[in-house]
Parts: sequence; C-alpha cells; structure tokens
Amino acid sequence: MLSVVCIFSGYAGEVDKIVVATWNVENLFDTVLNQSGGADAEFTPKSWRRWTPERYNQKIDNLAWVISRINPDVICLQEVENEDVARELMDRIQSSHGLGLGYLAHVDSKDRRGIDNAIISRYPISGIRYSPDGYTRGTLVADVEIDNTAITFFVCHWKSQSGEAAENIAIRTRQALAVRKNVLKYLKKNPSASVVIAGDFNENFDDVSLVKTFEAVTERKESAGTAGDSIKFYNLISDIPPDERGSYYYARRKVWNTFDSIIVSPMMLISPENPGPDWRVSTIESGVTKVFALPEMQEEDGRPKAYRRVRIKGKPDNYYVDGYSDHFPIVTTLLRGVPEDSKKRGQK
Repeated sequence: MLSVVCIFSGYAGEVDKIVVATWNVENLFDTVLNQSGGADAEFTPKSWRRWTPERYNQKIDNLAWVISRINPDVICLQEVENEDVARELMDRIQSSHGLGLGYLAHVDSKDRRGIDNAIISRYPISGIRYSPDGYTRGTLVADVEIDNTAITFFVCHWKSQSGEAAENIAIRTRQALAVRKNVLKYLKKNPSASVVIAGDFNENFDDVSLVKTFEAVTERKESAGTAGDSIKFYNLISDIPPDERGSYYYARRKVWNTFDSIIVSPMMLISPENPGPDWRVSTIESGVTKVFALPEMQEEDGRPKAYRRVRIKGKPDNYYVDGYSDHFPIVTTLLRGVPEDSKKRGQK
C-alpha cells in the first residue's frame, strides 16, 4: 500500500533552504504480531526481546527527541515496520516537541523482515510510488513540494552485510543497477529535477556497488556536468572530514562504516553558469553535511547507543539500555537557486 498522511504542518513565506536527514532507526516495530506471519514475532511482549508497549513507547520518545534536535524539514527513515509506526513517530515529534513535521509517505515493501522506508516532511508530499530494486525492500520514491518547487527523493535500504559476503555483494550490485536505472529514467523525463537518493546502503561510500555500479562518486569534479546515461551522482559524505564520517560501528571488527549516505544528482552541484534545478547542495563548508551524533546518542567509546535488551551482571534478565539506534543520522542543507556569493565567484 502507498500512503501519504498529513496531520499538521506550518510554514510561511518563500523557503530558501531546507535541512534534509536520513536515519536508520533500527527495528522500529510495534508490539502487535502480524496476523499474516512474518519476522516481527520477536517484537512482542512474550518474545525473547520482551518487547512491551512501554519499551516501544520509550523508543518512539527517544527517536522523536533526536529528530527534534536535528529539526529537519525532511527526514528519510529506514527500518520502520509499517505506516502506523511511522505515523506514531510523526505524531510524537509534533505533540512532544512542537515540530511542524506533518506529512508522511510510506510504502509497504515485500521485505522478509517486515521493515519499510518512510519520509516525514514539513512540506506536502505527492507522487508516492514503490520502485523495485532487485531485492525485497524496494525503493520509496516521493516528491516533496516546497512553494512552487519540488525535490524528488529515492529512499533506499540495501541488503545487509550479514550472511555470505559474495551473495550479499551480488544482491547490492543488483540493487545499485536497479536504482540507477530508475533514477536515470526519471531524470530523462524530468531533466531539471532536483533528485536526492538517501538511505542505508550497507556499503561504505567508497565501495564498489556505490562508486562503480551506482556511480555515486566521491569528487565533485567527477560529477559536475555529467548527463544522460553517463551521469555520475555525488555522495555528500565526501564533504565530511574523514575522521567524522562513520555512522555505524561494526563491533566485531572494531571498524567504523559509512553505510548511510545522502547522494545528489550532478545538476544540484552549485554552478553559476548552470541554470540547473531549483534546489542545490551547498558549497563545501564545514558542518553543512555531517553525521549527527549528540553526546547522549553515544556510548562511552563514541559508538551509536542502541535501544536494545542486554545482559548485564546485577541487572534483570530483561534489562534494556535506554538508547536510540545502532546508526547515527546524516544531515545536510539544500539551498534554493545559486547563492549570490557563488555567482560573484563565477564572474571572476
């Protein structure tokens, strides 16, 4: 099912910049067992997770708190169970923190785990569609309408790295090819569109499936000016200092990963000579694109503080760490048009 919901959203005047975020919120399941079966049986009160309504509500509260601190205009979410869960998070953001994020887009995927993608926005959403990606989850595609302009979002969640490595790489390669094909098809019909591809790709920003197959490059000059079937997208993670790019920590190998990305079409790179789309990415400035990791969201060693059941000596068997997610969000700012200072630099 494809759906868009509007509860309340307030904005006035012409908008010249927006904050965009993406976040894998890690297993945001309600406590109700899916009557048609599926993988949500572990997220029930009597399961090994002891996933009670109180714990579910606490996680919703915790996620809403983080989102209120980001204060995004648009946030792309991964690992939400269904529309009801996404709507409850949206409602909590508004009721507890007063943010005017009143528009929701969601698609039911065919994922075996029962996890979907969603978008919560301050601005109206239209054209919601489900785009196959060569795997079970598919891609959520939607247009966020801002004044008389629009930004088209492709929200992805690619195959995880759990299981057999070669098989996983093959699946992510298929996903990369499928999503690229879908984005190129859209851009051929809408060449001046502002397009953002965001999500959890389960690939580091410089890995093969993203760089070689999807062709999301890590240098602006490689992307700028490319078009047609030769388009090279630009991964905004490249703008973050190397020692600040990690959004997911793989404890077994003790390594930081850059699985979460915000990628843009080359037309969105600011160029005074190029009329381009209505919305652009900022020039490279410190902090414009960043991993959002408040101290409260981190373990003592800096890892993301997840909300999960753990076994700790002296604690009850069903003890939960009061955290958030095993991923940090990625945040960036998009600008409307070409800033005056960029125009002046282009005239020199």
